[in-house]
This record gives sequence, C-alpha cells and structure tokens, in this order.
Amino acid sequence: MNYQEILQSLPNYEKTGIVPDFSAGLERVKRVLARLGDPQDKCPLIHVVGSKGKGSTVRLIEQGLVQMGYKVGSYYSPHIYRLNERIRLNGMEISDSELDSVAARVYEIAEAREMSFFEFLTVCAFSYFADSGCDYAVVEAGMGGRLDATNCAREPKCVVLTRVELEHTEILGDTIEKIEVEKLAVLRGGAKLFRYGKDGNLGLAKDVLEFVCPSCEIDWAKVDVALPGRFEKRVWLGREAIFDMAHTVESAKYLRRRLEEEFFGKKFLFVMSFLKDKNALGIIEALKKEEDLVWLYPLQHERAIGREELEKLGKVVDKIEKLPEGFVPVVCGSGYLVMELGVFLPGEKN
Repeated sequence: MNYQEILQSLPNYEKTGIVPDFSAGLERVKRVLARLGDPQDKCPLIHVVGSKGKGSTVRLIEQGLVQMGYKVGSYYSPHIYRLNERIRLNGMEISDSELDSVAARVYEIAEAREMSFFEFLTVCAFSYFADSGCDYAVVEAGMGGRLDATNCAREPKCVVLTRVELEHTEILGDTIEKIEVEKLAVLRGGAKLFRYGKDGNLGLAKDVLEFVCPSCEIDWAKVDVALPGRFEKRVWLGREAIFDMAHTVESAKYLRRRLEEEFFGKKFLFVMSFLKDKNALGIIEALKKEEDLVWLYPLQHERAIGREELEKLGKVVDKIEKLPEGFVPVVCGSGYLVMELGVFLPGEKN
C-alpha cells in the first residue's frame, strides 16, 4: 500500500467532523511512537499552539532556523493542495517516495492501523524528522493541545501560543479562558513559553529565535514566508487573485485589513463557501463593504453548508468562467474551497 491508500483507510475528523476519542488516541500515539524508539524526543521540539496564525508562525521560525544553519523539520495542518505540504525538511515538502517509506514502516505496527488520519500522519512526521537527523522540530498542533496527537514529547524546548479565538467550543470549551487552558496544557518541564503580543506572529518568531540563538542574526528580507492558502497570490482565470483559508470572523477581519493594505482603494469580489459549524453571515459581514461583490460557491464536501442555506446568504454561482472587471478576486471562507478552486492550474477551473 502507498501512503495515499493507507491514509484513506483511516478515520478522518477533518473530512467527516465525527469527533474521535482524543484521550485514547493520544495514548495510542505514544505507544506507537515508543515502538519506533520515541522519535519525538530525538531533537528539541518547538510546539506551536493557538487558534490563528499557527502555520505562519511555524513557517517564520522554520525559515529563521534554516538561515541560522540548522536542519529543521516542520509539521503543518491542514494541507491545501498536496498532503506533502504538512511535513517538511528545511522548508521543502516530503517527497512521495519518502512518505511512502515512512508510512509503510509505521503501518507495520498493528496498533498504528487503529489510529486516526491525523494521529498516523503525526507519527510519520516525528519518525521522518528523527530519520533525517533534524536539529529542531517545529510542530503545529492540530486542535487544542492537551489531547492533540502532537502533545507527545517528553518535554518541549519551548511552547509558542498564537492568537486564541472561540473555536471548536464543543470540544475545547466555551470561553477564551477554557480554550487557552486546553492549548497551554502542552507546557511542561522546563519549556519556555512565548505568547502572542502586539508584534504579532513575526514578533513571536523573533523572540523564539533569539531564545534559541541569541548571537544569531536573521536577514528577514530573505525569509520565504509563502504558504499555500495563507494570503496566497495566484493567477486565476487570467487575473491576480488572493486565496486565503480565513474561516472565522476574527480571521476574516484580519484578512480585510490586509487586503486594504495591499490593494488600497480597490474593490473586491469575494468567492466564498463555508462549513456548517462556521458563522457564515459573520464572516461575510466582516469582509464585504458596500462596493464589493460576494459570490457563494457550493462546496463539494460533506461538512459544507448546502445550496439552500447559501441562497439565504446571497448570490450562488455554480460555475465560474469569467471574473468581473474592476474587482480583486478573493477566494476564502474555507480551506476546502481554496483547495477545490486552487488545486487546478491557473485558468483551468470552470
């Protein structure tokens, strides 16, 4: 079996929304890792938790460490176009053959076949980093922290808390305070804590890198921060468009501010869709101004809002062949929409 066949055989919360037993899952992850020699403890772990900006923060820290001369493994979630985006060595995606190899080795362990998609992939990431002789692993938590599959190292070197929002409240708690407690449960031993502040994700990354190597200097002009689906600029149907996985009200507000900075005085066409558990109207209101357009695109995903609900929110389009003049296209509202519309080569989607 190749890695695609293995992963497709495992239960996947991201796809179905069916909540697994996270506590049992984490213990299972630890047992499988022990069978593999505890690869999660082979190099210092920088554990990034929070609600928004985790991926960007991982990328900034990863690229800074690479510039310092370290060999760096990094783990992201979710992916947008290719699953390989999640596991990287010095910023480069794991190859299909490498992922086939590590997945096959993990799958040989009987209990690994009982893991979820995310648990299995997390074990693969730690195993790959250990095999590669990484100096550091920079790891993005999936959901929460306390029971997340990434919370398996004996003691992180540091924990990085990005901006916290109300999210997954049925699992993590119904207040910011409860959610933060869940996320900071990864903090233990002598791990150093870095919190999100006024300087944002870049400030967090700079603080972490100074902690790792106080004498090292980073040329931030040379740091590649581009990631799929994070204010990603692409040519789509002959036009420059923004693809961004903003899917909460707060992330939509942040996207609006950034759009106005990058495209001052421009009007926007928002192509959007949403999962059922998201505040669709709130996201639209956070993004749209009177002069803008909103097109709602029926998303082919079992957790997505259906066409009937979309029609209550605005204009629904089933096919996009041409974009209106005078508007900057912005695809957002769901990472799955970014994936569906962006996975094709420029101009192919119609």
